[in-house]
Amino acid sequence: MKRALLLLVVSVAAVALIAVATAHAAAPDSSGARPLTLAEALALASRNAPQNIQAAGQLRVDQARLRAAWGAFLPSLSLSAGSTRQYRPGGSTTRIENGTVVQLPSTPWSYNAGLSASVPLFTGGQRLFDLTGAKSDVRSSRSNEVLQRYGVQLSVKQTFFDVLAARESE
Repeated sequence: MKRALLLLVVSVAAVALIAVATAHAAAPDSSGARPLTLAEALALASRNAPQNIQAAGQLRVDQARLRAAWGAFLPSLSLSAGSTRQYRPGGSTTRIENGTVVQLPSTPWSYNAGLSASVPLFTGGQRLFDLTGAKSDVRSSRSNEVLQRYGVQLSVKQTFFDVLAARESE
């Protein structure tokens, strides 16, 4: 929380310095600086404010967690395949094992394949709990994104109008 407050103060101070520097320049000088309109300041702040970027990142993380929670309801699939070759000493079709004669198949190769699917039937409601938690985290992140966007807009507007008021009082 302290870090978010510090980032907000730093970004407001940066916007204020930019607004003050550009407000005093009546016309573009050799450095290329020019006054910003309120719409330009809001657009720059909404694109570059660390709070907005952090809120958007948290929303993406929570949406990925929601997809993973839905994925817990899908079955686990397992696929296996194999092959075996029986050794035929001297090309014979019989072999003696434990005193009995075993007839070897006509082809020395055998193949197998398997597919299995599993779904835990009872997990004590853990999957539903995880899904509910992930949904609420996404809602919270969306609300936080809106809150951060409005907070940045408010601070930019206050700073912009404070600079205008200071400029008019000169």
